[in-house]
Amino acid sequence: MKDKLNFENLKESDKKQVKSLLLVICLVGVVLVGTSYAWLTITKAGEKSVGLTAGTLNLTYDDTGSEVITLTDVLPVSDSEGLVSTAYTFKVTNTGNINTTYTIYLDDEELTEGDTRLDDKYVKYAITKNSSEPIKGLVSSLTASTDSNKPGRSLITSTLTPNGVDTYQLRVWLDEDAFDSEATEKTFKKVLRIEASQ
Repeated sequence: MKDKLNFENLKESDKKQVKSLLLVICLVGVVLVGTSYAWLTITKAGEKSVGLTAGTLNLTYDDTGSEVITLTDVLPVSDSEGLVSTAYTFKVTNTGNINTTYTIYLDDEELTEGDTRLDDKYVKYAITKNSSEPIKGLVSSLTASTDSNKPGRSLITSTLTPNGVDTYQLRVWLDEDAFDSEATEKTFKKVLRIEASQ
């Protein structure tokens, strides 16, 4: 007959070790279950209105008033003209009850056959959040994504409090100071993408 492990036959010190081990295993299980909802990441692009609900996070991205961001056959303009040009307007809303950090990216959009992509070094941007002073610069100065599946540039990162709304206006224009013959007859075509985490 095989020997069976019997709790009563263990020494008192061995019983304490088994009880301690079982307690640690239970505590680790409780911690894992209790914190498993605490981290969530989502990426959405190319849709006009996107909603995400998970646990206590509810983030809505709405760019129904914006189209693909495009510059084709345009002339270079000064910054003062670019800053009052037509804006691409969009909103990010947190209707959940926890803070949400998000990053908005400016991704390359597929070009129409026969078009040639305009290098980002010729294009300036200005992004205004909630009517604050715009952040502006050359698109090429934005941090490029390291993910080859998501080629783009990080436009802005922010945190939204529960029930918070961030409204953005994005303007792009051909920079008169950086313009040269390399920029003629080319197309700048981008789309916005958002990544959020809690």
